[in-house]
Amino acid sequence: MGRGHTRWSTARTNTNSLKRGVIDLTQDDAHDGTAENPQDLTQDADEALAKRAEPARKKGRVSETAWLWRCQPFYLNAIVDYGRDGEGSEGCLSIRDVIDGPVQEMLLASMRFDLPWLVDECPVMKTMRRITILTGDPRHQPQRKVDRVEELRQDATNLQSHGPKVPVEVCPLRDAYASFHPKLIILTYADHIRVCIASANFTYSNWWRRNQAIYVQDFPRKKQQQQQQQQGSQPSTDDMENHLADFLHATTKAGDWCNKVREFDYSTAIGKIVASVPGSHQAPDVNRWGHMRMRELLKNQPDPQDWTRSHLVCQVPSVGSLDEDFIEDLIGGLCVSPSHPEIAEGTHLTWQLILPTVDEVRNSLEGWVAGEAIHVTKDRLLVADKREPGKREDLPPDVFHRWGYHKPNGEPACRGAALPHPPNRTSACPHLKTFLKYGHRAGDSSKRPELAWVYVGSHNLSKAAWGELQDNDNKLSIRSYELGILISPHTLRGRTPPPPHTTPHTQLAGSSSSSSSSSGAATQMRSFMWRKSNHTGQFLAG
Repeated sequence: MGRGHTRWSTARTNTNSLKRGVIDLTQDDAHDGTAENPQDLTQDADEALAKRAEPARKKGRVSETAWLWRCQPFYLNAIVDYGRDGEGSEGCLSIRDVIDGPVQEMLLASMRFDLPWLVDECPVMKTMRRITILTGDPRHQPQRKVDRVEELRQDATNLQSHGPKVPVEVCPLRDAYASFHPKLIILTYADHIRVCIASANFTYSNWWRRNQAIYVQDFPRKKQQQQQQQQGSQPSTDDMENHLADFLHATTKAGDWCNKVREFDYSTAIGKIVASVPGSHQAPDVNRWGHMRMRELLKNQPDPQDWTRSHLVCQVPSVGSLDEDFIEDLIGGLCVSPSHPEIAEGTHLTWQLILPTVDEVRNSLEGWVAGEAIHVTKDRLLVADKREPGKREDLPPDVFHRWGYHKPNGEPACRGAALPHPPNRTSACPHLKTFLKYGHRAGDSSKRPELAWVYVGSHNLSKAAWGELQDNDNKLSIRSYELGILISPHTLRGRTPPPPHTTPHTQLAGSSSSSSSSSGAATQMRSFMWRKSNHTGQFLAG
């Protein structure tokens, strides 16, 4: 985009919709004017859902909670000790909901692992044939990170004594400022594959004590004819397949997983992968990674009709060094749409940065310990002025918005926008990396915010994660590995989720779960297999 000076402004609007964690697809008035219920629930399923929702209704907490058990485009994680009756985990996922069933092989990619805890939570890991672990090469990192990798290797050796092969592969990093930061789970079954992209590392505190976002979807194995075509002279044109395989290939350590993921049909994917890999990417690859990939995707993501104004929200636990060029490129790129494919110089870039307050960290479930994952300093919130080298300015005050929706005395900061699903999520600190655009339709008396799109994944607000344009915008320099997914009404069009899960709450297992859930009783494996349909659904934020 142009390098002219861009002014920043923000709107004083409520952003509590970030913490709903699930998106209601069952509303009428879709973007094309049609109305539908994409779940197509049976009468028995509806009655069962209504019965489970009754306790919450009696407490006056919500008027209807049946949608919480339906498959959603993305989820929040379940929180331990959230509520004694478990209501705080309604509609949320645990790690055991994801790593479940007759898994043949698994790939895990992250910067942090507590493998003994993960095996305790997901005992099915002991029955797998192979578990491939990808993490970052610590050679440029502090000694504590070298020790973590050695500990991970030892834990993997111990797990191998139970049966599965557990290779640990370290992916190359450019320097000490780079990181291997994706949070990826891939599971293969006899007839399908499961892909999970999250914001959580594989540790107890990340999955049980902090707010995280989770995308998970199942995809069927390709039919024989499809595989024969791919093995011939017809390479795959599927966006999800190609970008997932390309990301794995870029790690240089994924081995046969690059080909294994191509054995499945991703035509029902509900989102678009957004990845970052280290390197100086030039044409034609400059638009395949980082914020340039987001920009290319958003050029084809139409805004809802009759919008009066839109707002861009960024919520991250970490902020890197900022300068005007980077903010203009990233934020300007996130503002594009088919009707505005380029952002003109001097355009007001309306955006909001969501951060927890000191009190919210101190009073969280973990207390001050939760602050170890929040890397935001006053110095990092200064922006380098491109016109005067060495000069740094504060971000405009109105950019900053608080994470919580409660005042220090416990009262809602905005009663009209307080969200009941799930309640009081602010007691757990955020580890979410969420970017979204929302707005309101002209003439909508309810003033209910509506999403244009939402990104969830691992990208923080930094040049290392999203990339920095160089050489007159012809090169994108990226330091870190990152992975996320973009979801919108456009990507959801023609997709229908599976029927509701048969149990009202997430699986709580292992040392961190309730005794009633760890009794060993068999539970039905969840399905995240969406299917094609001829309908669309409205994508609402609150």
